[in-house]
Amino acid sequence: MIHGISEQAWIQYLDKQLEVSERERIEAHLADCAECREFCKRMARTDEFLHRLADEHAERFPLQNEQLHINLAKVLARVLDAEAREGALSRPAIAQRMKYLEEILAAMCGEWTAVNALRVAATSSLAGAHEHVTQDNWMSFLKKLTSIASVFCGDAGARLLWEYGNV
Repeated sequence: MIHGISEQAWIQYLDKQLEVSERERIEAHLADCAECREFCKRMARTDEFLHRLADEHAERFPLQNEQLHINLAKVLARVLDAEAREGALSRPAIAQRMKYLEEILAAMCGEWTAVNALRVAATSSLAGAHEHVTQDNWMSFLKKLTSIASVFCGDAGARLLWEYGNV
């Protein structure tokens, strides 16, 4: 929660998906809070940049479905097995899940891109940094990561990350 506003409310505000009363409450807060105004500006710029990149590069990285499915099936099997033994998203569980997300991304678009996508997603989400991703800001991080993945891996890759991240 940031200044009494939930992570989900911030995301919905930035996506223009809030009901009028909640939007007015956040806008009233923004009128008095320079820190949150700057946060909103950064997030809006990041989203705009990512959407522009997605449009420019959507066709540059075609996925070979058969190879992708084989590699991802192996990774997801390990993930589901490990998570079945774990409960909530503890700090070690989050680190493990991020490792698996990195493996999935690396299988689709290369290791360098995967590492950087995770870093950028964390820094441009409510977490602010890779080491600050928690259960409370996981959805913000995951939303940014899938947005980035859509640029490099296409919509199918982004949907896969989104589905895995919500497991």
